[in-house]
Amino acid sequence: MDGDPCKIGIMHPAFRVGKVKLMAWVNEFLETDYEKVEHCADGAVYVQLCDSIFGLKESQMRKVKWGSRSKTDWSDNWKIVQAVFNKNDISKPIDVGKITNGKFQDNLEVMQWFKHFHECKFNKSNNYEAKKRRALSKSGSKKSKKAKLRSVTRKKNATSSPSERKTNNKGRKKLKDSGDNDKVNKLQKLIEDVGKATVTIEAVEKERNFYFGKLREIEILCQEEEQQGGEQKTNSEEEQKKIAKLQEDVLAIMYKTDEGGDMVAPLSENEDGNQESIEEASLETF
Repeated sequence: MDGDPCKIGIMHPAFRVGKVKLMAWVNEFLETDYEKVEHCADGAVYVQLCDSIFGLKESQMRKVKWGSRSKTDWSDNWKIVQAVFNKNDISKPIDVGKITNGKFQDNLEVMQWFKHFHECKFNKSNNYEAKKRRALSKSGSKKSKKAKLRSVTRKKNATSSPSERKTNNKGRKKLKDSGDNDKVNKLQKLIEDVGKATVTIEAVEKERNFYFGKLREIEILCQEEEQQGGEQKTNSEEEQKKIAKLQEDVLAIMYKTDEGGDMVAPLSENEDGNQESIEEASLETF
């Protein structure tokens, strides 16, 4: 591909690639099983994409932490990416703070850019062995406090006598039997809560993407109008007609309906004479 991938703007076709296509590309190229772009916020995927292009040293690959839940590990991974960029004069700024917050839109855009960057820079004749290179790295910190406690308990049991272990096992069995029903009830409650949260999250993401799409359409329309205005001169009457037409087009986009949804109305007065915002009206659908 021609041109500098670091100079593309948000209107470039690279930023129209969807999340499904992005994750299919990442998983196929790196032989991974990521489900969401947000899961790549730890930076490990981006280090390996840099490795496939520039060929990192083994010492650098050994520093990469995969599957870590520690933001300290995430920061270390992104430092490797930044070091690669600096060494190879890659001027693309990446806001690591936003990405590691795990928000969808920030992670989507950095993945979209990285895919375009990779397509521009990767040598297709290079038979990149993703699993072999990833084997040089290590897993990040995953242990929770409960996992650490279980580990300590296992070590303690290993040094105790058989009679002590037998007594301890009987006590644990009684506690387990008495607590099974409570655990089942708590588990069912958690499953229900997760289901409700998932539905809410999906609805919020759909709403956000819907309005984000509207703003993008308006941005494109305004940019096209600005370019056309610079190329030709018009008299006052023609200019007024163009402005009126632009306003109609903008309003048509703003109040266009979602797929299968109701039309989102402009500000309107309720019975008390107060105005209800578009946002308040849309939230009633949840």
